[in-house]
Amino acid sequence: MRGSESNETDDRDSQWAERVCVAVVRFHDRSLRLSLRDAFELASADLSDRSQFLKQTSDWLRTHPELVHEWFLFSSNTRSTPWPYLSLERLEVGFVSVKGQFEDVQRWENGPDACADYLYRAFKWVLCSER
Repeated sequence: MRGSESNETDDRDSQWAERVCVAVVRFHDRSLRLSLRDAFELASADLSDRSQFLKQTSDWLRTHPELVHEWFLFSSNTRSTPWPYLSLERLEVGFVSVKGQFEDVQRWENGPDACADYLYRAFKWVLCSER
């Protein structure tokens, strides 16, 4: 009995990665009328462990590469500062400061890893006001 309970808990715990990755789709679905904060809150992201967040979201994005592109478009269309940014051309993630400077820049080897970092930064910023 304990083994099946543990597997169910693991499945539920890992489902947040999918909800995080599709939050952009939910946000753009006008029929849902969600604010960005609402879309992020509905994802119930586990932000307690950055490395685990990056692993689970990048793993999920590898099987759904179209969402990497959706998040890139979202990042490209964001005009507020400060705000995290995602550059797929340079495989770079960072923060655009109020002064328009690029800060806390991190380069990655592939799109899903870069996007996972962008998602962590965006979720932390929107939900916790933390960089």
